[in-house]
Amino acid sequence: LLGELKGIGRWSLDYILLRGLGRLNVFPTGDAGAQNKLRRYFNLSASDTEHVKRSLEPWSEYAGLIYFHLLLASLDEKGVLPH
Repeated sequence: LLGELKGIGRWSLDYILLRGLGRLNVFPTGDAGAQNKLRRYFNLSASDTEHVKRSLEPWSEYAGLIYFHLLLASLDEKGVLPH
């Protein structure tokens, strides 16, 4: 139902599951920045979402925590986080 609303896509749905409902097994695959960071981290060459999902399978229970780690790492690289 929610996904049928204009402007609500895959990223929004995943983010609501992760942040709003506390589903720590959800990685917002619609977040291109997070996908790119994950590709660099795992040295993946493929750019498709399914490949990214498969790379997360061993840690699927904690995919959301991996997402937050990537987000915090990105903020740290930009110097936004206090030290």
